[in-house]
Amino acid sequence: MKKALSMAIVLGLAIGSVSCGQWKVSALKGKKLCSIPNASAPGGVMMDFNESGVFNQSFTVRVFDGKIYTADNMLKRLQVLDRGGEPLLVIGPRVSREDAGDVRQSSFNFSVIGAMAVDSRGSIYVQNRLMPSGGAMRSERSEEIDFSPSYILVFDKSGGLLHTIGQKGSPDIPFYYIEEIQIDRHDRLFVVSRSFDTWSVYRFDNRKRDFYINLGAPDFRETEKDETYTGRVESVRTFSSGEDFLVSVAYYHGSRFKYRKIYDYSVAKGRKEERTAITIPDPKNELFNLIDDKHLLLWNVEGRKIKFAILNLDGNVINNVLVQMQDNKFYEDIFADENGQLYSAHVSRKDVEVMEWK
Repeated sequence: MKKALSMAIVLGLAIGSVSCGQWKVSALKGKKLCSIPNASAPGGVMMDFNESGVFNQSFTVRVFDGKIYTADNMLKRLQVLDRGGEPLLVIGPRVSREDAGDVRQSSFNFSVIGAMAVDSRGSIYVQNRLMPSGGAMRSERSEEIDFSPSYILVFDKSGGLLHTIGQKGSPDIPFYYIEEIQIDRHDRLFVVSRSFDTWSVYRFDNRKRDFYINLGAPDFRETEKDETYTGRVESVRTFSSGEDFLVSVAYYHGSRFKYRKIYDYSVAKGRKEERTAITIPDPKNELFNLIDDKHLLLWNVEGRKIKFAILNLDGNVINNVLVQMQDNKFYEDIFADENGQLYSAHVSRKDVEVMEWK
């Protein structure tokens, strides 16, 4: 299943896409999975518009193992939907039986719901960020970094809370700004967190932390022709094996962009490998995802068009694909599931349209 989905993007589009020695851009086709209504009933999400009609992103949509997951910070709930948008599970404040019908419910009091991930057993990993002082919830698109303490909550597939994870595994010390959480194929949890100038990568086997590393500016300095370039970590992506992870670093001379490098870090060695996976001179191409532990997706946003360059780990381009976003939407998001399959969410005033791209 995994290779069938991801390789359809990587190789299936390569047939007939070479012209005069150049890679053409192949447009992916979008298929609508469902529309999630702007509603408080199970199966919906509550949208937040201010008095001027400006949309505040208060919810997240993701897809894992063929199911749609929504994290709604207006209604303080997490939902699992089938591909058609029918609700299967609601975790949060209980809904009346009249509204919920036969939908399974599990009571929980979330603060601010952040990143999500799901393992092979269907267990749901959710960032629960404690409300900042003053009680105001910041938009997920806010330019400010919110260092309010966070924990990772782990629920079973029926919505029962299994345990809470902090920096050391036990909930003694919270995480702060969590950039992302990821699950490897052995169901180990990776947490990527950051401060202003330091990034941290944690790996947990069940509740036991078995790997931790800090990455800061001193780790990424390069000198060329008597000029020193300072690297800034931009993102971290883990291999599904859980034994390596990629670190994307943008190098600058003052405020001038020089190039971007993607490093392969070994968990066993606790440091980056001798080789650099790839060097990217174009500032528009950023690391988006890692597929099958073999291919990188770099993305480049140009207006309503999102272009993806697909490369192997030697830096050779395999293909280029394009996703065309929609017009007249308040907000759009593109994301991948655990297999690298691409999806998108498109917000209008009445609903969220979820699309699959192949």
